[in-house]
Amino acid sequence: MLSVIIKSNASCSYCENITKYNNLKETIESRGGQLLDTKLKSKGFSETYNWVCDKGHKRESKGQYLINGFWCVDCQAENMTISFDDKTIAQFKMDVVSGKYYQKDLPKKYGISDTVYRRIIKKHKLVPNYIPQDRTKQKKRTKGKLLQLHPITLEILNEFESLESVKRFEGEKLTPEGIRKQMKKHKKSFGYYWCRENDFEDTKRMIKLNTTNKT
Repeated sequence: MLSVIIKSNASCSYCENITKYNNLKETIESRGGQLLDTKLKSKGFSETYNWVCDKGHKRESKGQYLINGFWCVDCQAENMTISFDDKTIAQFKMDVVSGKYYQKDLPKKYGISDTVYRRIIKKHKLVPNYIPQDRTKQKKRTKGKLLQLHPITLEILNEFESLESVKRFEGEKLTPEGIRKQMKKHKKSFGYYWCRENDFEDTKRMIKLNTTNKT
């Protein structure tokens, strides 16, 4: 006779899936929405589910997103738009087409995200007019040229415009990857020390300090 032993606290995966599905379904329906998928997916709440919010927006979101209390992003955008009164909307329209602002400044002025800003523009069919950016005034963020240092004297042997340019160095096969990692540790790479032009003095000090500690 085949006997079956039922362990205490044993769980049924089928029942667990039904419970989780009902939990997700009830979470959505409690806020006036509707879950369109008819069963829990294989990865549970980590999967995306099709649903409709109380305003009729069709969405696709991870189950955990909804379980955690988040809701419809379309509603969030609409609510932000609706919160502007007629006077504010009128001023907003004037600012967008005035040519007095940089593109990044207007969302900050009205305290809205870039996404909401674009939605309002689209809704009112506005054609933005921004202050053109002056590329000549934008400073390139760099730490200077790449320096190849003598392994003993730490004198500068060669200068490179960038890490990538070491690949074109005649006579030696150098790679940016091999240099970058060791340079951060102030260690030799391909038999030499390396540093950025602006970090030259600090690099020499760190190398000498590391050498002293080893001795």
